[in-house]
Amino acid sequence: MLVIINKGLLEIYAMDSTPSVTKIKITREQWPVGQGCFSTCQIKATDKSFNYIYDCGTRSGYRNYLQQCLTEFNEKVKEIDALFISHLDEDHINGIEEVAKLFNVKKIYLPYIDLQEIILIIGASSSNNEHSPKLMRFLVNPAIWLNSRGIEKIVMVKRHHDGKSYVNNFESQVNDYSNKDSGIDNLSVYFRELQVASYFGPVAMTDDILRVLYDRKVVWVLAPFVQPLPRLLSHSLKVAIRAEFKIDINNHDLTSILTSKSSRSALKKIYESLCGNHNNSSLCLYSGMFPFDNQSKMHNDISTKGRFFKPNLVTVNKSGWLGTGDISLKSKTVRDTFYSYYDQVLKEICTFMLPHHGSGYNINSEIFSNIAPTIAFANAGSKRDYGHPHEQVVKMVTDHGIKFHHIDERRRTKLKEELQIQIDDKG
Repeated sequence: MLVIINKGLLEIYAMDSTPSVTKIKITREQWPVGQGCFSTCQIKATDKSFNYIYDCGTRSGYRNYLQQCLTEFNEKVKEIDALFISHLDEDHINGIEEVAKLFNVKKIYLPYIDLQEIILIIGASSSNNEHSPKLMRFLVNPAIWLNSRGIEKIVMVKRHHDGKSYVNNFESQVNDYSNKDSGIDNLSVYFRELQVASYFGPVAMTDDILRVLYDRKVVWVLAPFVQPLPRLLSHSLKVAIRAEFKIDINNHDLTSILTSKSSRSALKKIYESLCGNHNNSSLCLYSGMFPFDNQSKMHNDISTKGRFFKPNLVTVNKSGWLGTGDISLKSKTVRDTFYSYYDQVLKEICTFMLPHHGSGYNINSEIFSNIAPTIAFANAGSKRDYGHPHEQVVKMVTDHGIKFHHIDERRRTKLKEELQIQIDDKG
């Protein structure tokens, strides 16, 4: 049997005469795309792999860097099993069209969005002068836009409700899948979904954890989390829309309003009066090994260069990665729901993405009393055009003894993890 023995960045191929052990290799990369986000992961076992992307966008001034990274990744990977989009801001989605051209994308996962959410997003993009025609066409009907580019399967992830306890539910949810004994071979994925109607047509809906299985056993999990929408915001938005446009948001086709320049200007004012800083639908994603007690059979080599790193390796025995998009972890309500949902994996997190490019408006120091990552990173341009990452956030991270890494548009700031899991095939 051919197995891969990982020696830092050097892969040595050797013959192993022990047939009862399989080694699964995971490669995670945080790509240097400037003020945006492009994260990838490959999970390989024998001759099969499961590949996913988390976000694919950047600010307009950095588009050529995103293109370079997509092209480089495409040299290694041709098929994407899952494309996760944290939220619908342009610097997280404007590479979707290029991804669809370069890769065969099987499914795209979006945070749950309804018409109110779309209105808020358009108001936010108008407020930030980001309303490109392409973005508007995507927002008016994401399903049609994605389907026309060859992405046929859309899955929306339900919001997780504040006040609901998820503690001690993670492991039971992972183990609750119906096809344990269905003869699954090599790598495959299982999760539950339900077809539902949305304002732009039928889509799949889920609040489930994706399980990556090898030989009928769960070896890796992908757990998406969508923060709760502030309860008063939904009502306030309906009232404001009714007052401005004299229509009922639930019973009206808003295409003309969403695509009209004057209407977008009015939406901008509504947004700024109600929201200030809107990132209400960010989808977080935990990616890590399962079950947790197998960690002793795993090692994780993290490599990068940059201000806070010497050009060598950091090796740890934790596998968890957490992508946060632009989630508002400064909000106690959001933090509490976030803690409740991820309770059983918080201490497993090795690599933590600072929300909103390291903005001081999206994080509270309390978070680092609940998680203890080896490294926290921020995706932001080298010129710090938007003040990201904020110096107080960097200090907050390093004061907790956590390594900080700034991924900008320079190739040397790329962050790479190479993990190897040893699986006992005898079970």
